[in-house]
Amino acid sequence: MHETVKTAAIIEPVIDVFGAEHRPKLVLIPGWASLKQSLQGLAEQLSQHYCVYLFDLPGYGSNRHWHNDYQDQQQLAEQLLAQLPDQAVYIGWSLGGNIALSLAEHSPERVLAVATVATNLRFVASDDYPAAMAADTYQQFSQSLQANPASTLTLFQSLQLKGSPNERQWRRADRGHTQPPADQQTLQNSLAMLGRVDQRHCYQQLLMPKLSIFADADNLVPAAAAERLTDSVVLPGCHQLFRDSDEVLCQQLERFIQSLACCRSKQLMAQSFSRAADSYDASAQLQRDIADHLFSAIDGGLSLGAEAVVVDLGCGTGYISQRLSTTYPQARFIGVDIAEGMLDYARQHSGVGEAGQWLAADAEALPFADNSVDVMYSSLAIQWCQHLPRLFSEIRRVLKPGGRCYFSTLLDGTLTELKQAWAAVDDYVHVNQFDSNQHWLDCVEQAELSATHWQQQTITLQYQQLKQLTGELKAIGAHNVNSGRPDGLTGRQRVKALRARYECFRNQQGLLPATYRVLYAELLNRH
Repeated sequence: MHETVKTAAIIEPVIDVFGAEHRPKLVLIPGWASLKQSLQGLAEQLSQHYCVYLFDLPGYGSNRHWHNDYQDQQQLAEQLLAQLPDQAVYIGWSLGGNIALSLAEHSPERVLAVATVATNLRFVASDDYPAAMAADTYQQFSQSLQANPASTLTLFQSLQLKGSPNERQWRRADRGHTQPPADQQTLQNSLAMLGRVDQRHCYQQLLMPKLSIFADADNLVPAAAAERLTDSVVLPGCHQLFRDSDEVLCQQLERFIQSLACCRSKQLMAQSFSRAADSYDASAQLQRDIADHLFSAIDGGLSLGAEAVVVDLGCGTGYISQRLSTTYPQARFIGVDIAEGMLDYARQHSGVGEAGQWLAADAEALPFADNSVDVMYSSLAIQWCQHLPRLFSEIRRVLKPGGRCYFSTLLDGTLTELKQAWAAVDDYVHVNQFDSNQHWLDCVEQAELSATHWQQQTITLQYQQLKQLTGELKAIGAHNVNSGRPDGLTGRQRVKALRARYECFRNQQGLLPATYRVLYAELLNRH
């Protein structure tokens, strides 16, 4: 006789997804005592260009069954990340912003960037942080929630709308919506978490791009808190910015997202460079010069045997591949590139022949075992990566103890003339974005790699006509791959305006300059 044991069905959390799933992913997190519906309008606007995830916090609304006691921020982070995309940009409102920062601190490799809206790094004021809610006010509010939750939530909603020019309109619209968003214990626990928040140190340590948006009439999070942050902006409105300034808020968020390297389309990038394989070498003199300079730093005296592995990461047409293979003749040579067209060209023209191996792969997900690579060389390739902390984590993972990585990349300020000229024509993103020298160094140090060589160089090329520069960029496949680029072809009038604006840079020699800022580095895995 067999006894049937009944087990309770596991109910998955409810997560709404707006927009096509192949687009860059955003996660929206609502605030304390609020439901996902408050951010639904923002989610729908952003879903025109992105795939947006929106959900009620554990214990709230449609996720009342999804329990969390809000005692441990790390445990909450693990619970949320188990249900969310592998990589995404996180946008949090109020307490949701604090939770987004906790997720970034817990798993920086999964959080591409963080934008907080009406979020304070410390919700309750202290002697060294006065731009927050007074401690006695917070205490009174907490006690009121315990004694009379219904009236306290009504008061809280009123405080969120106070200062809005449309306060009466929003209050009328909210009448009748008196259902508590969560049970009293969940509300008290999540309020207690908010009261414990102090993310000042965490915020400064996070390396991914960040944006903090405040409201000038906010009665819960003083706009003065923005003065402590360099990457902040203050918009007109109340605590519920998505009501008063929905269009302005959405524009601010889209501008931030469009500036991120992580919103470049890798598929578009691979296709662009694949198409340029045949024309690349004829127009890539600068790229060859930089590759030669980087190769001169290679330690050819290393004695590498048959078990050693040498990788040309982002090998392109294979310009350096043969020299790498010849320098370490006993080692196994592997050329890696995300563009299969480039790999096909390198396989046929690099001179490495059958001695080499060619792999189509992403630098942020290297197809190598841990501690398997002795030397990695990468010239003008990794600037196209979406997430530098993840990239260097991968490089460190695959390098053997004592293994070396040589790389060159482009820094911010590259093609500054072209960027400035386009900025005077329209608001689209026409020029690829590059990171700062300090950001590259911070990401290397976070990965616990040692920078044994670090050199910056400014190179200025000169042209008779602007079309020579743009023709070169097209021939090497360096198209604009940023989100926020214009759809379709650029009209004649805009091209004419661009040329006229670029003429402002013509120098005394009668030539048009194009500036490139280059970084050369040698890294050592000492572990």
